[in-house]
Order: sequence, then C-alpha cells, then structure tokens
Amino acid sequence: MSLCVWACLTVAVFAGQSPQGGALGKVDFPTSGSRAAQEHFLRGVAALHSFWYEEALEAFQAATKVEPDFALGYWGEAMAHNHPLWNEQDADAARKALAKISGNAKLTPRESAYINAVKALYGEGDKHERNLAYVAAMEKVYKDYPEDLEAASFYALSLLGAARPADKGYRLQAQAGAIALDVYAKARANAGKFEEAVELLRRATVLEESLRPPSGPPDMIKPSHELFGDVLLRAGRPTEAAAQFKTALLRQPNRPRSLLGLARAAKSTDAKLAARAYSDYLRTQERADSRAAELAEARDYLKGVSAR
Repeated sequence: MSLCVWACLTVAVFAGQSPQGGALGKVDFPTSGSRAAQEHFLRGVAALHSFWYEEALEAFQAATKVEPDFALGYWGEAMAHNHPLWNEQDADAARKALAKISGNAKLTPRESAYINAVKALYGEGDKHERNLAYVAAMEKVYKDYPEDLEAASFYALSLLGAARPADKGYRLQAQAGAIALDVYAKARANAGKFEEAVELLRRATVLEESLRPPSGPPDMIKPSHELFGDVLLRAGRPTEAAAQFKTALLRQPNRPRSLLGLARAAKSTDAKLAARAYSDYLRTQERADSRAAELAEARDYLKGVSAR
C-alpha cells in the first residue's frame, strides 16, 4: 500500500501544499471562463490536488455563482464529489452538478475532453466499471494534451482510483507514481530547479522499470528515461542525457522523440552517433508525420555533415 500513498502524495505536492493554514499551490489550468470565475476555479483545482474536497467544492460553487454558465465550474463540483483514495463518491450530487452544464456552452476541445471524462466517471455501470471508463477517458486527454500537467495529474489519480485491494501487485499504483513524479519533475525543471528535477526523474525511471510486460503499461506517453534526457539536456549535461535516451530506445526502439533527443545530446560529444540518430529519426518520423518541424533540423545537420 506504500506505493499507493507515495504516488498520491506526489500528485498533491506537485500542485498544492498541505491545506493547513489555507495555503495552496499555483495551478495552470486555462479555461474559457471569466477572470473572476477563473480565480475561484484555480483555487478549487489546487484544493482537489491536496484532497481538500470541502474547500474545492466551495471554490467551484463560488465560480459558478459568479458565472452560472461556467461549465468547468460544474466539472469541478463533480470532481469534488469523488474521493478515489477513500473509495468514496456522491454520484447523485455529482450528476446534479453536471446536469447544470448548458448545451449551448462554448467550450474548447480541451474543456470538452475534461467534461466528457468526468461524465464517464458518473455514467453507466457500477462504480468500478465507471472508474475504468474514467481511466480510459483521462488517458485520452493525457495523450491528446501531453504538455498539460493537469491532465497528467488527474490521469495518475484516476489510475489509483481504479486499483482494488484484491488486485495482484501494484501495477496501477506504480504507473501512477511514475507519471506523478514526471509531472513534478517537469514543474521543477520549468522553474529552473534542475537538480530537484533530476532526482525526481531518477525515482521515476526506477518505478517505470518495475513495470514489466505483460503487467507494464502498453504505451507511456512520455517515457521517464526520455523526459530525464530532456531535462539533462536543458541542464547542460549532454553525456548523461545521451545515456538516458539510449535506455529509452532500448525499452521502445525507434521512438522518434528519443532518437531526436539522442541526436541533440550527441552533437557535442559524438558526431557519428548524432548523424546516425538524426538519420534514424528522419526515417521513422517521416513515416509517422512528414510535417514535423524537427525534420528540417535533422536534414540541416546531415547536410552539414556530408559537406565536410
């Protein structure tokens, strides 16, 4: 059970501090709501991450009081009625909140994705079936918006909500923990705190490596070793970065982003390796998406190598 608790606390640390004293962390969750409604909404999301559900509910209700047509406010109310770590849920109250979302609400595709996910959580079936439907919906949000740290956090928490005491092993808890550590590491790196990010990613890679087939995740959106390499590159440590990208490629051969990372890391230390990685990246990325902006980078490097 320690993996479960550790993973959940990691999600909480990412976005919010302990609710004692009323201090909550900063949240980046853009919506189409008004500025006044958004202020309450962000406090509600931060409270959700700290499992402070009473405060979250009050904040979301304040948001919809300011702006009655604010759809994400009702999403938040529904989320506040679900307490996955304690296997508690007030489905009736959540459905009443979701019923207030106007059919004429002007939503972005991302906002619609979040709302559709929580509707799956309170849709048809028993609680476990709905938990699994929510996991699938949040996985889609996570895949469609890979830079959205909120999507990653809520996806990690959905995995924990789907875990049951009778399940063998800690597959879902370990996967959630790896994602949560990745989220926090990205936040630390974005704040320029690379040493903290590096340490967190060391832990994340250990967790990810514990997920072996057939019990491992079928598709990590951003493998921890790849993210680790990205952070090491930003920290000016290309040799260590190259080692992480190589490990990522051993686990998922020919993954374009790992090949690109390896090429970038090797440029200053091993020109032959860089050329080979860029060449492999070109071959795999052109098959996957010939419009990727980084293709020009690879072509320019290889053209420069051939001209020497």
